[in-house]
Amino acid sequence: MSMGLTLEELKSIWRVQFPIARRYESETFYDSRGRIAFTASRGLVDVGLPRHDWLRAKQLSIGETITQIVIDDTQPGGPRERTISYVAPFDRCDREADYEIAWAEFERRRNGASAEAAQ
Repeated sequence: MSMGLTLEELKSIWRVQFPIARRYESETFYDSRGRIAFTASRGLVDVGLPRHDWLRAKQLSIGETITQIVIDDTQPGGPRERTISYVAPFDRCDREADYEIAWAEFERRRNGASAEAAQ
C-alpha cells in the first residue's frame, strides 16, 4: 500500500517473481499445532515426516497423531533423541488469502485513521 500497489498487483508479484517459493509453499503441510508435518523444500531437509510416513499421515482423521523419533543436536550437551508428534488435520498455508486478509485490515486501519483525523 505504501508503495502504491493494489492488492492484485501484490499477488501478481508473488506469482511471477517467486515461483520456486510458491511451489515449496504448496508442498508444505502443517499439523493442527502449526508444526511442519511435511515439506518438499530443499532448504528444510529433515524437517517434518519422510515422504513414506507422510503418505500415511495425510490420511489420518482429526485429532489422530503420528510420531517421529529424531536426533536433535541443536542444544548444548550433544545429540538427544526426541519424539515429535504431528496432529491431524494437516493444511497448507495460502499466502494470497493471507494477503487479502492483511490488506483488508490495513485498509480498515487507514480508513479509521482518516475518519479520526477528519473529526
